[in-house]
Amino acid sequence: MKAVDLKTQSKFIPLKHIAKTKQMDLQRRKAKLREAAQQFEAIFLSYILKTMRQSIPKGGLFPQGLANNIYNSMFNTEVAKQLAKRNEFGLADILFRQLAGKLQMHQNNATKQPKSIRPTIEKLKKFQPIIHKASKKYSVSQNLIYAIIHQESGGNPQAISPKGAKGLMQLMDQTAKELGVVNVWDPEENILAGVKYFRWLLNEFDGDVNLALAAYNAGPENVKRYGGIPPFKETQHYVQKVLDLFEHLRQNEVTNI
Repeated sequence: MKAVDLKTQSKFIPLKHIAKTKQMDLQRRKAKLREAAQQFEAIFLSYILKTMRQSIPKGGLFPQGLANNIYNSMFNTEVAKQLAKRNEFGLADILFRQLAGKLQMHQNNATKQPKSIRPTIEKLKKFQPIIHKASKKYSVSQNLIYAIIHQESGGNPQAISPKGAKGLMQLMDQTAKELGVVNVWDPEENILAGVKYFRWLLNEFDGDVNLALAAYNAGPENVKRYGGIPPFKETQHYVQKVLDLFEHLRQNEVTNI
């Protein structure tokens, strides 16, 4: 990791930016869902066309034999694609409406308080003055800091991961050293250093909260290597969980901040 330089502070990332990020993510998912629904309808229609063709006498548009089978298959596929795009049968729309509803429901569930978070939030309230201090110093939302700490350590100042990350914000030894941490187990040092590092990541990725979170979990090198959130299940799950919890805290004011 390169040396952390916070001499040039970027502007505070407004809450609406994170909410907009989640909305854009939902729209991208819906676009992919609609495309998948159209592809499914095309496959289904292609199968129907093939079945219908098999039920009529041999002969017709194309000559018999292997070439005939290939041409017929290509013809069926193309016709099916066009029918699906024109929504002639409405199958894609039916599938999309049903699945999009579940997708929206999943998104809305992020605003419902998971039973498992209240004990951690209550535990973290004793660190609220430190979180407030870090938030003001590095221009990072307090709710986002709460969400990161919840996901990283569950609010346990003595937490240590199998990879050796330590404390409330799970700092690796090398990162802690570069951030000037003397006692990684001290909640104030750990939180201030963790938020300082996250602020640096926000600067590094032009204020993109998704990428900054991914980099906090998987390292900035991996985010740069893949040109976005790395295809690691752990990292993808981490980003989603933190943003969901942030959204819940923001909308329900669980932390009263």
